[in-house]
Formats: sequence, C-alpha cells, structure tokens
Amino acid sequence: MRVALLLLISTCLVLHGTEAISIPLQNDWILKNSDRDIEIKNIQIPSGIFSDLEAANVTESILFSYNDVKLRKFSYSNWSYSLNFNMTQEDLNHTTMILVFHGLDTITEIFLNDVLLGSTNNMFIRYRFDVKNHLFEGENHLIINFQSPIEAAKKIKQSLSYSIPPECPPEVYNGECHINLLRKMQASFGWDWGLAVPSMGIWKNVEIEIYDSLNIRDITYELTKISEPTIEESDLVEENWNISLKIFVESGMENAHVKGALIYELSGISGPYTEHKDFKTNKNGKGILKVTIQIKSTDVNYWWPNGYGKQNLYTFKVKWEDEQANDVNFYSKSYYIAQKSINIGFRTIELVQDRMDNGLSFYFRINGIDIFMKGSNWIPASILPEKLEDTTKIKELLQAARDANLNMLRVWGGGVYESDYFYNLADEYGILIWQDMMFACAMYSADEEFLKSVKTEIRHQIRRIQHHPSIALFADNNENEVALRQGWYATGSNYSLYASDYNKLYVKTITKELLSIDKNRPILTSSPSNGAWIQDKDKFGISLDPQNQHFGDIHFYPVGTNSWHSQSFHQARFASEFGFQSFPQGWKDVVRKNESILELIEHRQHHPLRNSIISSLIEKNINVEFEKLEWEDQVYLSQISQAIALKIETEVYRKGRGNFMNTMGALYWQLNDVWTAPSWSSIEFNGNFKIAHFWMTQVFAPLSIITHLNDMNKLTIYGVSDEINVQAKKMTVKMNIFKWNSLTIADTLEWKFMMKPNAVTEVTNIEIYNYLHDKNFDVRECLLMFYLYDDSDNSTAIANNFIFPGKYQNLLINDPNLRFSFSSNKCEKEKHQIFIEIKIDSPAVFIYITFNHENIKKYRLSKNGFIQVSPIQNVQLTFDNPNCHWNITIDDLKIKTFNKYL
Repeated sequence: MRVALLLLISTCLVLHGTEAISIPLQNDWILKNSDRDIEIKNIQIPSGIFSDLEAANVTESILFSYNDVKLRKFSYSNWSYSLNFNMTQEDLNHTTMILVFHGLDTITEIFLNDVLLGSTNNMFIRYRFDVKNHLFEGENHLIINFQSPIEAAKKIKQSLSYSIPPECPPEVYNGECHINLLRKMQASFGWDWGLAVPSMGIWKNVEIEIYDSLNIRDITYELTKISEPTIEESDLVEENWNISLKIFVESGMENAHVKGALIYELSGISGPYTEHKDFKTNKNGKGILKVTIQIKSTDVNYWWPNGYGKQNLYTFKVKWEDEQANDVNFYSKSYYIAQKSINIGFRTIELVQDRMDNGLSFYFRINGIDIFMKGSNWIPASILPEKLEDTTKIKELLQAARDANLNMLRVWGGGVYESDYFYNLADEYGILIWQDMMFACAMYSADEEFLKSVKTEIRHQIRRIQHHPSIALFADNNENEVALRQGWYATGSNYSLYASDYNKLYVKTITKELLSIDKNRPILTSSPSNGAWIQDKDKFGISLDPQNQHFGDIHFYPVGTNSWHSQSFHQARFASEFGFQSFPQGWKDVVRKNESILELIEHRQHHPLRNSIISSLIEKNINVEFEKLEWEDQVYLSQISQAIALKIETEVYRKGRGNFMNTMGALYWQLNDVWTAPSWSSIEFNGNFKIAHFWMTQVFAPLSIITHLNDMNKLTIYGVSDEINVQAKKMTVKMNIFKWNSLTIADTLEWKFMMKPNAVTEVTNIEIYNYLHDKNFDVRECLLMFYLYDDSDNSTAIANNFIFPGKYQNLLINDPNLRFSFSSNKCEKEKHQIFIEIKIDSPAVFIYITFNHENIKKYRLSKNGFIQVSPIQNVQLTFDNPNCHWNITIDDLKIKTFNKYL
C-alpha cells in the first residue's frame, strides 16, 4: 500500500534496499571519451565502458579473440558519464537530499550543475554527497569524469618516495602496472587465470535519497547463547539466544537532534518492541542505535552448512518513526519513516586452534559440531564489474557448488566484495564463506590517505555483509604475508620498511576495524597463515614460515611433481588453496574462423611455465607426445589429468581427519572462470562442468570411500562419513577385480566395518600386489573397483572408487568397442531431455561426453568422465531449447574414452 501511495507523489520515487524513499538515476546516461570521438546515449546503470562499447556496436566483446589487448587503447582514455534529470519543487522541499553512488570504478571527479561535489578513489566505497543546496527545480545536470586507471596508477607511482612492489605483473599476463596502488579489483590489471580489463564505469546503482528524519543504512548483530536457571525449577537450565543489534542510521545534518520511536521484531518469533530514542548524530550526520532482545532457543532452529541440516533463516525487521511523523500531512509522513529488514541465522561458529603435540589444530566447529570444510575458491563471476550482479550466473554457480556437496567457498582477495544477492544465496544454500579482504599478491601503501580509505572500505563492506550466517571467517589478504616473508618481490633488502607497512595496514587498521564490527567471527591477518600461533612471528607480527603445515592454513601447488600419485602431497591442518590447470571446451565461442585455436590458447595461457604445466604431468604418466595430439585430445587429457590430481590431493586431505595432523579442510582452486582460457577452474566460463567438477562431487559426497595406494604396495581403504546425529552404521566395502578384456568380475573381496559418524574410519589395508600375485593376476591387466554399501539396504552402492594397480603407461588395456544411441529424446516446455545409452564390451575408462550444437552453449550431464564396467549405462543430457525449436541428433555428440591413449 505504501508503494502505491508514494507513486501518487512522484512517478520517479521508489523504495530502495533500505526501504527509504529515493529517486533512482539509472537510465539515459551519456558516455563520452576524452577524445570526443565516441558518444553513446541511453546508457543504463550498472555500466562499464567495455560493456557499453560492445552494446553500441563500437567494438566486439572484450572476451572475444585477442580483444583483451586490441581494445586496451580505450583504457588509456579518460571517460565521462553525464545525465540530465528533473526535480520538482515538492522534491526539493524535504530536509535531506543525498546523492549516493554505491560503486564507482574508480578515479573520478563529480560535478552537479557545474559544482564540484567531490572526488572518488576507491571502487569498494559507497560515496554520499549532500546535494540539498545544489539541486534546482526542473532540469539538473550531473557529470562524472573518470580518469584512466592506468594513467592514475602511473601518477601515484611517480608521487611515491619508495617503490611498492610488484610494480608490474609478469609479462605473460599481458597486463598493466601498479594495480596495488589503486583500490580497484586487483585482478582487473591481469592475473594468471584472467585477462587485464582496466575498465571504468558506474558499476553499482546511483540514487538521490530523500528524507526528513533518518535513513537506516546497515544492521549488524552479535549472537550469543546463554544458559540460565529456570525460575520454577532451579535445578533445570534454560538456553536462550541473546541478540545485540547495532542499527546504523544517517541524517543529512551534522549533530542533528533526533527524536522518535524505534520498532523492531524478529518476525513471527519475538516482538514487535518499541523504544523511544532521543539522540544527536555525529559531525558526519551518522549515528548508531543499539537494542538487545533475548529469545528461547526452543523457539528457533539452527542454521546449518550444506549437508548437515536445514538453512533456517529468520527475518529481523527494524523501523524508525520520527516523532514529527504524525504532525505532517498524509503524503509527507513516509519521509519521516525508515525501515530495513535482514535475514539472520542462529548458529555458533568457532575456529578451533588448540595445542597439539606438533602444533595447533585449525578447524571449524559449527553449532558444537566439528565439520570438515569441503569447498573451493571463488573468483569474480565476471571481469567486468558491472556484470557482477548477474543473478542468473551467480545462482547457477552457487547451485553447482551446493549440488557438488561443497559447504564452503573462499571469496578470494583479488576480486570484489560480492553482491547482496551472492551472500543471500550462500545463506539459503548453506555455503559458508571464507571472506578475504580485497588485497592480494602485493605490497600496499600505508600512508595516511590510503589507510583512511581502507578503513572506510572495511566499515562499509563488512557492515553490509556482517549479518549473513554464511560468513564464517575474515582474512585480511591473500598471500601477502608469505610473499613478504619469502621475498617474492625483492623486498628483502628493505624488509623492515615493508613489514612496518604490512603491520600498519593489516594488524593496526583492517584487523582492528573488523574487530570493532564483529569480535565473534574468526579473523586471520593473511592466507596462508599460522593462525593463532604467535611464538614464531617477528616484531611486526609476520610469521617466520606462513606455510608451516602444522599451523593455520596452507596454499599448496606441487608443480613439477607427479601429482597423479598421493606421495606428492603432505598433510596439513587446512588446505585453503590447491589445484591443477586444464583446458576448457568452449573455444568455438571466442575464436575467429580464420584464427588458430592453439595460438589463441598460447596467448591466454598466463602461467610462466606456459602449457608445460599441463603437458608435463600427462607425459609423466602416459606414453603420448602431448603437443602432437589433436586439439580435442589435448582438452580431454588435460581435464582427465586435472580431475585425477585434484581427486588424489583432496582424498589425501580427507583421509587426514583424525590422524596426527587432523586435516579439516580442502578448498580447491578454483570454482569458476572469467573467460575461456587455460585455468584451474572446475566450471568453464560458459557454465559447463569440466570432468573435475563431476569427480569432486563424488569426493565430497557425505558418504564416500577413499582408496589409498602407497609406494610400498599397501592399499588402505577408508570410509568417510559427514553424517551427524546418527549412530555408527554397519557397512561393507566390496572390491571387484576386472580384467581389461572382460566385463566379468574376475575376483571379489568384502570387508565389513562400523562406519563412525562425522569421521574417517580405516576399513582395512592389504598388500595388494602380493594378493594379485597370489591370485595369478598381472597388475597390468587389472582394474580394481570399490563399492560402499549400507548393510541395512545393500541393493545399491552408496559410493564407489577405483585403483589401477599397474602404471598407466603399462596397462594392457582393450578397446571397449563403445557404442551410443538415444534411448529417449524429448523436449517439453522448452526443457530438452535426452537419455544417452552407452554400450561396451570391456571396461571403459573415463568416458567423456561432449555436446556440440551451434545454438546451444550450456548443458548438463548427469555424469561425465566416469568408468563403466557394466554392458549398458544411461547418461542424462539436459539443456534449454526455446520453443523446442532445435532438432538434436546423435551427430551432435562425441564420446571419448581414456582407453585409446593407453
């Protein structure tokens, strides 16, 4: 009803996220470059120059072909956004009119009606300008002048009294220099997995907020569980939740005297309550209102991570009514009222770092339950900031993470603080967020202006996201501590200077600010780090060995080793980064018809070791000359290699739970991509899954088995359970031995065991080569398949795994004579579903299905990269087919097996 009434006042007034009244300035902007040779009209916000140039057909997509370099000239120009908009006298009659920019990328000057309002230099800050005295009735003119970030970074560099490294990225990145001098997405000047796009633009909404009292900006809360004796029966204890809230309000006037009623409730659970407030805002026109409520723990249910229970969310509503609200006419009343709602979850979280014989533990305890973190690392969903709130893409990626049994994502520190939509979905899906602050792989300034900007950034961003139950941990940066300690950027000659800057920025500024906002969430000054271990730190608070696996978290990339073997990996407390590269399939969307795919791949391969990081691992294990293979074979083998290595390393960490290291987390690098390129992702930029994503779904399953073959002939089998609130279960592991020339089971072994809940159980160990020798099996001719059964219903295997006892290059493997056809092919309501029937005559290894249709870029398979030992198997293929228009034939499919390479 309120919205309808407001529309009678002005057709341009709306309710924004804080449910105050605002005039959105989203449409009809004009974009010009400083050379005055490009002018694009009808720009809509969010906006960025490369998106707008493409939309206006001035350029192609920057993601296409070699355009990341060819279009770089536009990043060297200055650009301006301008807008003419109208105001009525009725609009101007109100007390407060604040022009709000929720995100400007990055270096700007802002003029309203030829008056300089101010400048901006931080992409991650919300900028507010009081424009009450600068607006006219009728037409107003707003212009934002953007300075080239490349040139801006150069100017800052020239003003410095000493170098802040690294000055430039490696040449192979095709990037730009001095990104660490700007508070801008650090990956925007190039990274090893991404293109350099030094963009400019209004990447978040712009509006004029109008009110005559207060606006509610953010709500944070502190949640504690308390136990108190009951009044009736003093020997009984009643558990309650205590919720302490801070409500951050804004007025357009400094030291404003404000009186009114604060009304708040936990919807459907507690309240509403009303408190009279009489206070003054500070010199910036801001204030904090505090309230506390207590509710019985029996009135609400826990919020749980994915796979451990439901994600119960409750809405907290806050409303401010100025005491003058009842003294004005009906249409003006809303300008004296502000309200905001947030969703909260009831859960406790601890980062347990207890003393162990060989260091400190490092694991998360959620609602009193020790939980192994199964996850990945999240980079921005787009390199173009204006596309970072693409709700369709964010939802698809987070759904894929949830469905792959992930319960944690690390928002990596070289990107952005993600959108409200991202964190809302993480709450809904039960995906815990390890939240880095946006500092990565560099040294940074510690001068007064920079620290002031960072302090504002942290306040703005963390107050915005703090209420989400999915936020598990804050980390001040990505890899900057280890970079400084190990001298990645030649800082050793002046270590004390850079270490002092590090301490000022992270310890004395960011950590201090984080604690002032939320003292209950765990905080790390860096990742990797030694966590709470302080004995081995220097006077600046920097660890002597940030990669010590006995403390905190590690980042581990064993380049040069044979990562198809578990001996390449060591246990750690928590592995927050590890991974392997592969090639994506989706090249047809980004290469011109007359261009060489291989040359484009070489251009987009930013790793200093080039494609050898992929080819050498494959050539270590199978007898191929990788570079002489057809391109499609290279893609396939690279994805198989990535999947094998990721699976093995993750299983090393998974089985380490409860042992001498008690490994309790595995976050592989990385979930997603920003373009089509060689990278560590498990999901391609076009949204299709690589083989690794299918495999990690099984590795992270709540019930699984691990088969670990060491170099001493010993095969150890583990049962892994993530179940809680259950008793130990009677389970069976069955090992079936197949010969490569037959689908008949050549031999079987079974082991009965009790599967402990929320734990790893060693099932058995066997001298497998001795066993096979005693049975007259040649290890080269054997495939060992393992199946996990619940003894209460052993009709279907819960999980499976495999071992090749012989070396890959020595296997006596057969052509499985694979045939495939459609057993079903139907399209209804624009959803197309096909069942692919696959027939074989002997075991087929790592069956890989690709779907190639000129009109369909994204599709889902029920499984891929799998081993088949049954004569017939069906795989489901689904995709969108608008109006069921496109005809699909068997020729649109290709299927490969690993057999042919062995």
